[in-house]
Formats: sequence, C-alpha cells, structure tokens
Amino acid sequence: MSKREISLIVILLLIAINSFFILNNSSSKKEAYIYYDGEIIKKINMNMMYEEQFIVDGLLGEVTIEYTYGKIRVIEETSDKHLCSKQGYISNVGEAIVCLPNLVVIEIKTSDIDGVIR
Repeated sequence: MSKREISLIVILLLIAINSFFILNNSSSKKEAYIYYDGEIIKKINMNMMYEEQFIVDGLLGEVTIEYTYGKIRVIEETSDKHLCSKQGYISNVGEAIVCLPNLVVIEIKTSDIDGVIR
C-alpha cells in the first residue's frame, strides 16, 4: 500500500469513529409514553434523572408505574399472572411494556425520528 492509501484509510477511520460518537451522544429527547386504551395519558422525559411513582387506572384496576433515573417499569398491577410487573425495567428507544389485561402500554420513543416502519 502506498502512503496515500494508508492516509485515506486513517482519515476514513477517524471520520467513522467521530460519527459514531456524535450519533451516540446526540441530545435527542427520549420520552416514555404511557397509554390507556390507545390514548396518551402521560409523557415522561427519560433524559431527566429523578425518581417518580404514579398510578394509572387500568381496565382491571390500578397499575403502579415507577420511573427511576432513565428507566421505567410496572411495579404492581391488577391482573391474573402479573406479567406486566415481571417484564422489569425498559430504557431503550423502541422498547415497550404491554399490560394487555389492563389496556396500559408504556413505550419509549425519541423526538428524532427519521422515518416510521410499520
């Protein structure tokens, strides 16, 4: 390989590494959307570092949700098998907790949307 080719490879690698860090450190707003029966009832800014618990009225009863420092989960719900609370924390864009018996859904989205795939 010539010096030119090596220089070009090094420059391309530096650009790729720089792009990776810029994309991963973007200040996009990550939010948790809490739905009941398809309607948004609460939004939580997932970039904020605090703790909060709140109760959502589901079809079968109360659903207790906990937000803790960038992650969210269902603590307790009224359903037969308690599958919602067994799912644990979610924190990444695209993850969701679906509490079907109570018609409650928690979904994490970002404000930086390039496209939607269905």
